[in-house]
Amino acid sequence: MVKDKDMITYHSALDILRQEASKVRLAPETIDLSAIHGRICADDVVSPISIPPFDNSAMDGFAVRIADFKEGSAKLQVRARMIAGDAIGTIEVSSGTCCEIMTGAAVPKGADSIVPVELTSRLGELISFGANPQKNEFIRHAGSDFMRGTPVIAQGTLLGTRHILPLAALGIGKVNVYSKPRVAFIPTGSEVVDDLDQALGDGQIYNSSHPYAQNFLTQSGAEFLPQSTIADDTQAFKTAVGRLMGENISLIISSGAVSAGSHDFIRSSLEEMGATIVFHKVAIRPGKPVLFALLPSGTLYLGLPGNPVSTAAGLRFFVHPLLAAMMKLEPEKPSFARVRTRLVQKPPLRLFLKAKIGVSLEGITEVDFLDGQESYKTSPFLAMNGWAVVPEDWTTVNENDIVEIFPLERLF
Repeated sequence: MVKDKDMITYHSALDILRQEASKVRLAPETIDLSAIHGRICADDVVSPISIPPFDNSAMDGFAVRIADFKEGSAKLQVRARMIAGDAIGTIEVSSGTCCEIMTGAAVPKGADSIVPVELTSRLGELISFGANPQKNEFIRHAGSDFMRGTPVIAQGTLLGTRHILPLAALGIGKVNVYSKPRVAFIPTGSEVVDDLDQALGDGQIYNSSHPYAQNFLTQSGAEFLPQSTIADDTQAFKTAVGRLMGENISLIISSGAVSAGSHDFIRSSLEEMGATIVFHKVAIRPGKPVLFALLPSGTLYLGLPGNPVSTAAGLRFFVHPLLAAMMKLEPEKPSFARVRTRLVQKPPLRLFLKAKIGVSLEGITEVDFLDGQESYKTSPFLAMNGWAVVPEDWTTVNENDIVEIFPLERLF
């Protein structure tokens, strides 16, 4: 049994993170339409014009008056020819006439239907129609896509590529969005080597967490502010955090030095700097020693354990929801899958498991727990495509049980 008296549950930790993150105010900025993917809309967007701005033809054919077909098929004289981009001007379809028209061209005055060219034939100066048209047939009416003044996108919407077409069609080339949360990532550890091209010395390991965090945080909508690895040096750590507190940082994340060893200096250093430790240790695996603090400047601080998988799990299940709350997004909802791998665990820890998610022949989502769940093992990442979550109060997971699953990364 876990006996850490100050340890809290994952959901309690998540509630705290969301509450504190929701207090952060991100300044608005204006960006080009092409750059909106993953950004949060800072204002309500209202249609400045109607789309289409005018009635236009959906087909190549002839613009006609329904009244000319009251007695059956008609033979009409071509009054004019309209192509896309032509102004209507004084062109009008009157009794006994029609107007040749191309797709996208404005429908001339007097016309109330379009007959496709393949349903017509030319007889000298006249056009013969093989079928009687219906009123408004093949006419794209003004405002049938967007009406001027109607809401288009609400403030707080997560913008994506799908928003670009309608906004561009409305002539909106720039969008007001909230600025990205500025996130600094501080790796720690005297044994950590940042240069992946450098040969390892005795007792050294490569810094795998830094490039992973950079990619993850960037994809999660943050402005990533890389920091050099800090050795097991309390004063160097304090200096770095003190500098960052003055740089308008939304969140500082560290990796390592948050456990209970003699070289785990993060908590004591933060306390000496006047930080408020909100929680330290959450009932999870991997990543139990995770720490959350409020710095004197008001900056949020999240200390993740240093094992690479603990850092990855912390980014996915603590940092990601924190950033979502900071950007005023709705909390992520899990998907569910049928278990294919039996598991026995010691409660009461919530497990974040490296998993392979797939679909059975019957169309049912299934999940396998991969071998190599230890927090130092990164090799399962080559096979995994998601995380499986086992609740704290489950002692056994059997085949065909249903568990929560999350994609390896969820991009904003």
